[in-house]
Amino acid sequence: MTNLITISVNTMSELIEQLLLTESFKYGIPIKLNIQFLNIYECIKDSVLIQLPPILEKGAHLSYQAERGSVLCLFFDRMLVMRTMLNLLDNAVKYTPAGGHLSVSLTEEPDKVVISISDEGPGIPAKMCQKIFEPYCKLDQEKEGHGLGLHIAQKIIEAHGGRIWVEVASPKGSTFSFTLPKGDHPVSV
Repeated sequence: MTNLITISVNTMSELIEQLLLTESFKYGIPIKLNIQFLNIYECIKDSVLIQLPPILEKGAHLSYQAERGSVLCLFFDRMLVMRTMLNLLDNAVKYTPAGGHLSVSLTEEPDKVVISISDEGPGIPAKMCQKIFEPYCKLDQEKEGHGLGLHIAQKIIEAHGGRIWVEVASPKGSTFSFTLPKGDHPVSV
């Protein structure tokens, strides 16, 4: 019983935090970033490790690809980028069928890195690819969630000077990608 109460309190706390963040965006209140010069590989690895139990529980397979020449350090807010990663991974797990495949990749470009998370879910109708980043947008009302995660992820990535988007695979699946700039401190904090 105590465990159920704890889970319920944590769920409500997360929802309240999401609602407060979403409302602050409406009024132009910027996200406060705790920018540090950190290894992006470690952030991705930690995000995957946190999400690993539900991936394994679903019997899904996970692959990770990174063009890794050396340690890649960037200026970013670790907790907020992890929050974005966890949201995208959670959605990928939610929509991938049991025994399906998920992939996480990192590609380095001259001025940025691109982080992508792909799933084998039902895909997203083309007309919804921009709409899903709006607050309270849910494609499947039966799935858990409130339709705020992608909106918050978009605001987090934009605050870092990056962008986030989705590509629909044929015949099924989706790939969510986001960029983080390389180089000097990208944003004013």
